[in-house]
Amino acid sequence: MRALWSCCLGIAFGAACAPAAINLPGFDSGGATSDAMSIDGTPIDAGDGGVIADGGAVVDAPVDTSTPLDVAADVPAPTPCNVAGDCVSPQVCLGQVCRTAARCTGSTMCPGQVCATALGYCVDCNSDRDCSAAQTCSNHACVARPLPCTSDRECSPMGQVCDAPSGRCVACNADGDCAAGRYCTAAHACAAQTCTPNQTSCVDLMRQQTCDARGAMSATAACPGGQTCRGGRCQPTTCTPGMTQCDPATHDRVTCNPDGVGTSPTPCPTGQSCRGGSCQVRVCVPGSTTCQDARTVRTCDADGLGTTAAACPAASSCAGGSCMGCTCTPGAATCADPSSHSTCNSDCLGATVTACPTPAHAMSPTCSGPGVCAFRCEAGYGDCNGLADDGCEVALATTAAHCGSCGNPCVAGSACAAGVCASGPSGERIFTTSGSFVVPAGVTAVSVVVVGAGGSFAFRVSTQGGQGGGGLCYRNDIPVSPGTSVPVVVGISPASGGSGGDSSFNGTLVARGGRATTVATGGAGGGGTGGTCFNGGVGGNASGYRNWGGGGGAAGYAGDGGRGGTGSSTMCLNDATAGRGGGGGGGGAAGSTVGSSDDISGSGGGVGLNGLGPNGAAGAPNCNTSRTCYGYGYPGGGGSGGSAGTGRGGTRPECGGTGISGLGGNYGGGGGIGRGGDGAVRIIWGPGRSFPNSAM
Repeated sequence: MRALWSCCLGIAFGAACAPAAINLPGFDSGGATSDAMSIDGTPIDAGDGGVIADGGAVVDAPVDTSTPLDVAADVPAPTPCNVAGDCVSPQVCLGQVCRTAARCTGSTMCPGQVCATALGYCVDCNSDRDCSAAQTCSNHACVARPLPCTSDRECSPMGQVCDAPSGRCVACNADGDCAAGRYCTAAHACAAQTCTPNQTSCVDLMRQQTCDARGAMSATAACPGGQTCRGGRCQPTTCTPGMTQCDPATHDRVTCNPDGVGTSPTPCPTGQSCRGGSCQVRVCVPGSTTCQDARTVRTCDADGLGTTAAACPAASSCAGGSCMGCTCTPGAATCADPSSHSTCNSDCLGATVTACPTPAHAMSPTCSGPGVCAFRCEAGYGDCNGLADDGCEVALATTAAHCGSCGNPCVAGSACAAGVCASGPSGERIFTTSGSFVVPAGVTAVSVVVVGAGGSFAFRVSTQGGQGGGGLCYRNDIPVSPGTSVPVVVGISPASGGSGGDSSFNGTLVARGGRATTVATGGAGGGGTGGTCFNGGVGGNASGYRNWGGGGGAAGYAGDGGRGGTGSSTMCLNDATAGRGGGGGGGGAAGSTVGSSDDISGSGGGVGLNGLGPNGAAGAPNCNTSRTCYGYGYPGGGGSGGSAGTGRGGTRPECGGTGISGLGGNYGGGGGIGRGGDGAVRIIWGPGRSFPNSAM
């Protein structure tokens, strides 16, 4: 209609109305460019009568008006298209608009048209003779031949512009010459936009398509690494597509979705769990427990691929996969019954019952007290070493060292037969520390000597007397019963000073310890009770500063011990006495005019345990005329085989001093300035053996 209006305008200005473009059904109205397309969607060749546009479009050109056309004013606007695929069947794209084309097998089926038998559609032409003289047939469409021009004015009546380089009227030189939604092609044809300018869309997950600013074409590009195309554009992924990982909540496997956003479950096979992104066979049942050891419970992890260990609480142990409170103390023993004992297991949850053993030559095993097994020996056998493992290891009937009972030896050279020594049971025990005497089999009487300990010096003042010697008692034919245990006490001279301890046998035969003194008067000698007893020697007195008295000697088997010498600063007193009746001699005194700290008195002599012997000699002072060494006391000698006091007063070798505070002799010697001798007990039995007989 616009072309006719342009023609009328030309008449108004006195111009002839030249043939104008006619709006055919399916072509662009208002003189706009129409892309001529074949029925099958292929571009139409405009030939000499038109300009081929992009996508097969041709520019609008004057058409032959000799054929009357009924142009209806209410014809609906056609649907634009570029290719046949843009139209909805049964329409096809022709002249850049969708229109219906009839099927045919011959031209008689196409009123006003001809049949393109090769295509099977009714078309405008098959050759130029089907078109007017001003048109040409291009791809079965009659199109106008382009008009020459030198300016847009010559083309504007037809709604076109002049293409100066070619000198012909064309539909457009730029996009602005085209209607909205169209663009100007390189062939100067207005073509429908193929896409929304600058709009993006997804070709697939990995490619984005971007429309250019003209809407003419789209460019496809791969998404950058770590991105996928979603929602029309490339976006960062949250995971690597196809990569598997483990769901921490379910411990099952999940796989990253193809778009890289989110995951989808890909469960592990039965009996497997996910770890490190892969399925692994479970090693335990999730949540189940077992005991790693007696004090540790092991729990299977939630994924079943490992375990976690935890210590049981105090006073509990693991059993059956659970921590349970202890029922006993590990290793503790009790009696399960009279002949077996029960020992608590290491897990403290139960005990093991074991019958009391019956070792060699033992009988009647019993359990008593805190699960202790004991046994009785068979007749004629004894457990002399006290070891339960070897049982009753000694044949008492024939063993000379244990004849008739454990600890009952025969005299040297005497055989043991039927539990009796050939010359009768004979033996001895010497105690230097307290203990118990078990009476051997066959022994019904013993002879005993006890010696008390000597007094021990403890510095209190600068003028102190000597310490008293220990007493001695003996008794023969003391009745005893085989197998009984008799208490034996041995007196000790205190290392820190004080009176000597008493020695005794069965609490009835007692020898007193020598008395200690902290004044100038010497300590008294010990006496005794319960037998034939003699007193230890009295410690010597002291007179003057550091003029110490000598220690008293131990008592003898037939007389008292020697008296300690008197300390003096005015004269060399040699008044210490020898022991009597085999007693120990008294120690020499100390005396000096200068009161030297080196003035040390002698200690008393001790007494032996083998019966009456020689008396112990008295200790003498060192009466040096130069008076430089005056007063150093010598120790008293031992009586009846006892040892003399040790050491010698003074630190000056030229005076004969040893620099040692003398100890009282063994046994029972009183201390001077030093510790006294300890006590002792000797027990003998056998034919003809008694005290004070010196026979061994």
